[in-house]
Formats: sequence, C-alpha cells, structure tokens
Amino acid sequence: MVKPQVISGRTFEGPPFVSSLTAVEFIDFDIGKTYTQKVTFTNVSYGFNSFKVLPCEAEAIQYEYQPPGSISAGLSSEVQVVFHPQVNRDLETVMVLQTQSAEVRVPIICRRKRCNVQLVLFAYDGAFSGFLAPRTGISIGVHFTPQSEGAFEDRLRISFSDSDAKPLELTVVGQCRRIPVFFKDTSVDFRICCQNHEYVVSVPLCNTNSSSSSKVAFSVPPEAASTLQVKPVGCVLQPNSTQSVQLCLAPRADSLTVLEHLADRETGDMRVPVTMNVEGQALPSQILVKAHLTPNNLLVRPTHLDFGRVGVYETVVRSVELCNESALPQRFAFTKLPDYVTIC
Repeated sequence: MVKPQVISGRTFEGPPFVSSLTAVEFIDFDIGKTYTQKVTFTNVSYGFNSFKVLPCEAEAIQYEYQPPGSISAGLSSEVQVVFHPQVNRDLETVMVLQTQSAEVRVPIICRRKRCNVQLVLFAYDGAFSGFLAPRTGISIGVHFTPQSEGAFEDRLRISFSDSDAKPLELTVVGQCRRIPVFFKDTSVDFRICCQNHEYVVSVPLCNTNSSSSSKVAFSVPPEAASTLQVKPVGCVLQPNSTQSVQLCLAPRADSLTVLEHLADRETGDMRVPVTMNVEGQALPSQILVKAHLTPNNLLVRPTHLDFGRVGVYETVVRSVELCNESALPQRFAFTKLPDYVTIC
C-alpha cells in the first residue's frame, strides 16, 4: 500500500529512491547472449523506506536482487538488470520500483546492431604526366595516405601520346589498420561532477608493437588546461603491453566559461579531447572526455531572520527557503542552535 511519508510533521515529496543511472542501456546486443547492468538505488527520503522491483513486461528483461527490507535514509541497495535478447529488435521498457510512498521508474533501452555507414572520398588532383625515352624505363612513386581504417582499391589508367599504343591499367590496393599505440577506449564519461571537487579516472593505453617500446606524451586544449590534466604527462610503453594513466578533472565555478566551445553553459555538458602523441608514429590517438558539471550550492533565503519583539514563553514562526542549485541531491542539517530556537 502506497502512502505519503510524514516525519515530524513534514511530508516527503518526490521519489524516495534515486537511481545511479538515468537509464539502463544495452547497445549493439547479439541474439542469444546475456547482458547485465548494476543499478544502485539510494534512499533520499526523510526516514526508513523499502522497495520491491515489479516484474518487467518484457520477457527478455529479468531482475536479480536481494530484498533489502527497511533501509534507513542515505543507504543504498543494488539491483542487477539481466537482458537476454531472443529477437533482433529494439526494445524500450521501464523498471518500476514499488516503495512505501511512491513508485520509482527507470527507463530501459535496448538497441540492436546497426550499420555505421561512412563515406570515403578519393581526391583527384589532376593527371600525372611524364616523358619516356626510347628503350628506357621510368619509376613513378604512388603514395598511400589513408584517413580511416579499412580496405582501399582503385584503378589508375596510363595513356600514351601515340594513338596506336593501348592504354594500360594499374590496380592499386591497400589496407589500413589501427595505429599500433592507442587509447583502449574512445571516450570516458565522468558523469555528474560538482564544481570545486576533484575526480580521477584511470584509462588504459595499448602498445601492439612486438619489438619496440614507444615514448608517448599527452596534451589537452589550452582552454581546458586548468580543468583537466593527465598524470603523468608522458610515459614509455613496453612492447605488447598495456599501461594506465590518470585523467584528473577539477572543475571550478568558471570552468564552463573558460572551456568556451568545449562546453555548453546552458546544459553544463563538457567534451574535451585528450591527445596522445607517439614518438615515431605519424597519427596521434585521441580520447574524448565527457562530464556534466554542476554547482553544489545550497542557498538559504532569507539570510537574516528578524523575530521582532517576542514575549516570554511566546512562540513566533518564520519560514526559511532552501534552494539546491546542484543536479545531485544534497543533505542538510541545522547545527549550533540555541535552546530557544527549534526547527520544525
């Protein structure tokens, strides 16, 4: 039975549990395989509360968890979402938590594999001409500079000034593979980050060279230097090895302004590329750092309370408004209250 939560005369409004994920996503799934994701639910209500996960309407979605019983405010419990696809079709549904005071809903999104169509452009800079003397040969250099991974093939036509000589055709093929030293991941998401706090994430580097070590150095755009750092700024990767470096994110109150085009001041989202330059490797490797920056300010209005003239044993009530400017829930408490002041 759902009923409002009332503690010390105060009625809690809103969802009593906050999910660690805004949505549970299973992207590029294969039929017959099993995928799992962990979701943490934190009790943000005024007091004890409990929940039960209702069965999902989609047969491919199952939940695994231990019934938490009564959870005190501020504590968490985990739920494993298990996805076992049987058909190659997109799926959207909702995980529903039945609590003592309200329902909590978390979207579940499943996306099948799709073709990633890319357009490869071949540039034509004009015909190449030359002179071939009698009974001699000539060597012509053909340069292959691919801009993306994959197989390439083209035909070159060689024609002669002598109209009786038949044109010749040359087939040019090439294969572009991944660079030998690279970031293992293409992006890293810090999710929601409060200003004036520091966050650290380790990212792995890979060296697929079997015989030589590689010296690497890292760089970030100049406008992001005060917000994002790589530690260490350089290192040496041994052959056929993996090594991790740390991305240190320390957003300040003015970071969204300083980052300029790398951040959206309205949404608080930032996207900063980190470049790894490798000695002896022409093409650098990049990783995209994503985060949602939010203040952690808790405002009090008004900042000064005037009770006026109050008689002995008389009670006067004044209201105080608290405003949370952060994208995260915050706990608060009134401390060092004198004996003649109470909070209700």
